Amino acid sequence: MATVRGNPVSFRRWKPTDAEAVARLIVLCWQEYDPSKVHGGMLNSYQAWAKFEASREVETMVVACVGESVIAIAGISPLKIRRGRQRGNLHSVCVDIHARGAGVGTELMAATLQAAREDGYAEIEMEGVTNPVAVQLYRSIGFQECGHDGHGVNMRQDLIAA
Repeated sequence: MATVRGNPVSFRRWKPTDAEAVARLIVLCWQEYDPSKVHGGMLNSYQAWAKFEASREVETMVVACVGESVIAIAGISPLKIRRGRQRGNLHSVCVDIHARGAGVGTELMAATLQAAREDGYAEIEMEGVTNPVAVQLYRSIGFQECGHDGHGVNMRQDLIAA
């Protein structure tokens, strides 16, 4: 079980009250990843997105928390059904910088993939993964490379076979 600074980390599906914390975490991750894309209205935009998505209950979203504080998030959006199989797009994977290296990302992904299975997904895809640490994490939990999109690595995992 992951701990951050000696505190246990719990994993659960997100709820509408998490929207502000989720938005802040996503913006912090963007600031670290590509500061040139962060702008003044970005937090408000992500807060609106998070509130909307949480209320629709269409996304499979999982948060990692220390107490009630959200320290990581991962989401899956539905894609078109192909060959009779529900597919999803993994997105918004963010782990607070202070929680990295403690196993939070690995446990977050396990919880997210389990939630995806429960929600009926058969395969999960992601496009343009550029962070080498993320690519290594995804490989370690069963994702396979399936090409490049000009920005980074495309990956997928079959949840039925996994």
